[in-house]
Amino acid sequence: MALLIEVTELKDLSKGEYFKISPSSQKVWVKEDYQKDIKKYSCSNALDMNNERFFKPSQVVYLDFEF
Repeated sequence: MALLIEVTELKDLSKGEYFKISPSSQKVWVKEDYQKDIKKYSCSNALDMNNERFFKPSQVVYLDFEF
């Protein structure tokens, strides 16, 4: 039985949605605000809100996982 993994781009998620960068990744990220000056989305680690990364809107993200 194959698992179906939903894949989309970061720009298509709503603010506050959870996602992973790869299907096997342990880290879960939360989409935050768009930073106009650097043209990227601010995203926080779901388990450590002080851990922040910036991703391009076209970043491929994975959904439909258990957290």
